[in-house]
Amino acid sequence: MSDNNEKFTIRNGRVLIYQRENCGGNYHCRIRFQGKRGYVRKSLWTTDKQEAIDEAERFFDDLNYKVKRGLSIAGKK
Repeated sequence: MSDNNEKFTIRNGRVLIYQRENCGGNYHCRIRFQGKRGYVRKSLWTTDKQEAIDEAERFFDDLNYKVKRGLSIAGKK
């Protein structure tokens, strides 16, 4: 992630939001859950900081719901 413009965390550091120049300046997020291997990454498809925060929080809530119920959080392979 050496091409980042900006990085910041939300949810007590559990969600990293970062901006990438080589993707049109869109924000992306990276989430890691305790007891799960690796990270879950997702493009937030926006260049607006507040929209990115809102979308990352929605994504975190969806994944957290799945984790608490023992469902898979793995994306399509």
